Amino acid sequence: MVKVKQKTIRAFEIDNTNLQECVEFLVKNSVLLKDYLIIFTSTPQEEIQALTQELNLTYFVPNYSFKQNSHQVENVAEKSQLRVISKPTRSGEEVEHDGDLIICENIHNGAKIYASGNLVIFGKCEGRIECGGKYLILKSIVGNPLIFAGQIFSDSMLNMINANQDILKLVVRNGDCITIKELK
Repeated sequence: MVKVKQKTIRAFEIDNTNLQECVEFLVKNSVLLKDYLIIFTSTPQEEIQALTQELNLTYFVPNYSFKQNSHQVENVAEKSQLRVISKPTRSGEEVEHDGDLIICENIHNGAKIYASGNLVIFGKCEGRIECGGKYLILKSIVGNPLIFAGQIFSDSMLNMINANQDILKLVVRNGDCITIKELK
């Protein structure tokens, strides 16, 4: 029998541009931070990566596109803004964000979410979702269309996502192929 614990995910968003201040904050608050997801605004420096591992902290970094030329670098810099929503998205609310978006709570029926970047949803999703990024992470979506990278998901694709509603799924597009994987 599988042992399962349900948890509400809470997060701290940390601006890690000042290395010394960030290290001091992590060390000082490590006991509190163990029960939270840490979201760094940019890729953490090696010292911070080693410290989070030493302190047994869990962190997330928004997925930035690989930079192949200077024109692409400018576009990445403009679109790499991360927004974290830690409250439920109510019916009638519309959230539009030009960049990566993390939603820690439920999205109620009648709510609309649009992210031009990557989208991560930790709560129950009953609203309309549109994601233009390279990946989408969610547990399930009930009753509304899901649009990922310009494609509306078919019923069979939604059934794959909704098969086990307690596990997060990673949705990635590779050319014309969309892959759905369970994250364990």
